[in-house]
Amino acid sequence: MTTFPFDPIARWWVNIRTTNRPYESLISALEKGVKKAERAFAKRHTDKYHAIWTHTIGIEIWSQKKLATMLGEPDGAEDYDPYRPPKDTAWEDILPLFKQARQETIAMAKRLAEANFGNAVVVHHKGWGDLTVKGWLLYIETHTDIEFDKII
Repeated sequence: MTTFPFDPIARWWVNIRTTNRPYESLISALEKGVKKAERAFAKRHTDKYHAIWTHTIGIEIWSQKKLATMLGEPDGAEDYDPYRPPKDTAWEDILPLFKQARQETIAMAKRLAEANFGNAVVVHHKGWGDLTVKGWLLYIETHTDIEFDKII
């Protein structure tokens, strides 16, 4: 995962933006992201867009693995590559893969909300540094939005 000069600012942004934000708001945003995904999927199916989709799915699953450590599950791979669907994934499988990953993120977010982790609890992001649990949820939502804006 590449580190960019703006990563400390991004880390600060997601952490500060979620300090007083309730879990329910983050969960709602993740749920709304499915509608945006459906709109993005309705656009042209090109190799460029396929790469965006597989990247987005891989980051979503990788992020879940990082957050799962807060629930006592083992840490996943250091990078997202093992979670990215292969380049030859059929188009008809892309949207269902995303929806499945997003539903798993939402289910995890609900478990994290029940645990009610405070803002002092962090999970390390290889590029951005330590993100709060809610910061990770905003990271997932924001990353997906940015990627789908490239398509829509």
